[in-house]
Amino acid sequence: MTTMDTAMAKKPDLKQYLDPTGVQVLKKRLVAGQITPTVFKQTLTRQMVSQFFLEYTHPVDRAWEKMTGILRRERSLIRHTAKNRKQLEDAETGFSQPFPLPSSKKCSE
Repeated sequence: MTTMDTAMAKKPDLKQYLDPTGVQVLKKRLVAGQITPTVFKQTLTRQMVSQFFLEYTHPVDRAWEKMTGILRRERSLIRHTAKNRKQLEDAETGFSQPFPLPSSKKCSE
């Protein structure tokens, strides 16, 4: 089995997706007799599953996001290196002027 197969085969623990406030409200309704234990359990299950799918990302999507981040960093480094190289070339040739000359001092041809 590859790592992709093991990641997809693992069952998620839905208990970590419980909303504590929602659980408290449901418990109060259960104790007050407004809902039955079956409705309590079904509501909790629906809430856990819907919250899981709100936060779920497929393993392929996670890998794709990592690759996108790597490519963005690489492009940023390339741009930064090119910018530094251009600044060094301008400094060596002396063609760039740090301060513009006043219009009266410019050479007229």
